[in-house]
Amino acid sequence: MVTRLALVAVLTVCACATGCAEDRTEAEVDWSLASPPVGREVDVRAEFGGSSCSEFKDWDVAETSSSVTIRATVEYFGNECTADLVVEPMSIVLDEPPGDRRLLGCRPESAVTAGSNRPTVDDCRETAS
Repeated sequence: MVTRLALVAVLTVCACATGCAEDRTEAEVDWSLASPPVGREVDVRAEFGGSSCSEFKDWDVAETSSSVTIRATVEYFGNECTADLVVEPMSIVLDEPPGDRRLLGCRPESAVTAGSNRPTVDDCRETAS
């Protein structure tokens, strides 16, 4: 009897490990400046919905001599999501002050942002509040 129960438990765990796993997908989301950059510090905030089926993943920064590109990535999972707005703030310290370099990445093209009526921006400094 104990062997049979152990076998049922193992089969249940295996079935759930293969069939119960949530599909997870990553997508870039919009972000905006929380305030104008000061020195090397850039305060940003990503905004995304569905807090019951999403979580913030990562900030990524790439600097060149002509631009600074910041990307905010969120991981989505599950099917039943709440309509909560999540705000993920971050203070990013650049290698060099942004100066006259273009600030990019605040309006990514991704599955999450496709079809939205977001205004286009040439430089993300336009998003400062």
